[in-house]
Amino acid sequence: MEKQGGKSSEKPKKYGIDAEIGRLEVPTYEIKKGSQKVFSTERDVFPETGSRERYKTVCFRELSVFSCCDMPFRKSAQKLNRTLRRKEGQLVEPRTMANLVNQEGEAIAACVETKAKTILKCYDFTDEGVCTGDTSRYGLLANESVLSKERVSQAGKELNAILPKERQIDVESLQGTCEDPTQVKALISVDDVLCKKQKVSGRKRGSSPPKKKERVKNTVAHLQRRKGETYTMTTATIAQMMIVLLAFLLSNGLMIVPGQLVFFTDGAQDLLGAIQNVFAFLPFKLILDWYHLDKKCQQRLSMAMKGKEKRNTVLLELLAWLWIGKVD
Repeated sequence: MEKQGGKSSEKPKKYGIDAEIGRLEVPTYEIKKGSQKVFSTERDVFPETGSRERYKTVCFRELSVFSCCDMPFRKSAQKLNRTLRRKEGQLVEPRTMANLVNQEGEAIAACVETKAKTILKCYDFTDEGVCTGDTSRYGLLANESVLSKERVSQAGKELNAILPKERQIDVESLQGTCEDPTQVKALISVDDVLCKKQKVSGRKRGSSPPKKKERVKNTVAHLQRRKGETYTMTTATIAQMMIVLLAFLLSNGLMIVPGQLVFFTDGAQDLLGAIQNVFAFLPFKLILDWYHLDKKCQQRLSMAMKGKEKRNTVLLELLAWLWIGKVD
């Protein structure tokens, strides 16, 4: 606030703050040298905000963001106003809740991306996940990943001892198909998840429902380490997920663990392509989940055969071979 003759030339501006105790208006002041602004509390002391935006305190942001996890923006705003005893003129609007959630999500995504790039750079990888150094240390195997003939034979005998004769398995047919579960860097389940996009305001009474519902797509990965620890990661796209996964494996020392990576997927081509692009230098295995494998077999057999009974007879025998990994 510039002073002339001991009196201020204009009223101080107000800096708006949204806090859990209510809305606060803090006067701001300026120091000018002629027409040049030398110092401003609004600019140099308080965090920068938009022209009509109020600064949200940490506690207020937490209350707003977490309340939107279980209910729509409109209901979250109503509940928050009741909880904080907000009166007319201080009410939290659904649009404010939506903006806060978007801002927090973008900030988290940006932080994860920056952290991933920093990790990749430390291990001689490009931002796209391409290794510029020696990759031989990541592909080391302590021994063969397939279980020895003796272990398979012993397990088969123990299983047949408790099965009826008609359900006993041919142990010889399993040789070379059973993998050693200890020779795995990590088990990774990854897929795209679609959910209904939340609207800021509800549909007006009497209006017709939208022809097409808006959806939000995220890629979710669930990783399990050899010792049993599990981690869940979320990104906006499959390509971003592969970069985050690579950085996570590197930073936690899982890349130099003897063994291979095992991916559980639904067989989507874009997902398989993304895994291949980033992890081609590693020994890894793709396992199609049983639900999609069963469904795909049903669809293909229905196209090739007439009659549900004939199809199911062939399907039963086909799935029995696929269950033990005899794809050929």
